[in-house]
Amino acid sequence: MNKAKVKGCGTENADEKRKTFSIDDILTVAAATYCESVGKTAGDYDLVSVRCRTSTPFRSSYPANDYRGHADGAISARSRPPDIMEELARCVPKGTEKVADYRENIAMNNYMVFQYATGTALVPRK
Repeated sequence: MNKAKVKGCGTENADEKRKTFSIDDILTVAAATYCESVGKTAGDYDLVSVRCRTSTPFRSSYPANDYRGHADGAISARSRPPDIMEELARCVPKGTEKVADYRENIAMNNYMVFQYATGTALVPRK
């Protein structure tokens, strides 16, 4: 069985992070299910774990009316945390066909909102 490599957002240089992987190629299905659907096996790919974390100030950094949002319940763009899927896309290694097993979580305390995202990059073996 292949051992998955681990790739975190903090390890790439700034130029690589600017080239964003398409979020349309980030899937919630299991890697094995995706491989089967395209007629391949997991052995045809290098499996690379990708993960990302963002943090956004909660409440105290924004005026009260900006934090609470608008009459329709929407939060203003200024107080909205970054899109975690787009942040993960910046961490995907070059040559990746798809990212499978995508998951995201959110945690918060009185000061910060933390978003976490993980997935498995499927990089075709040469």
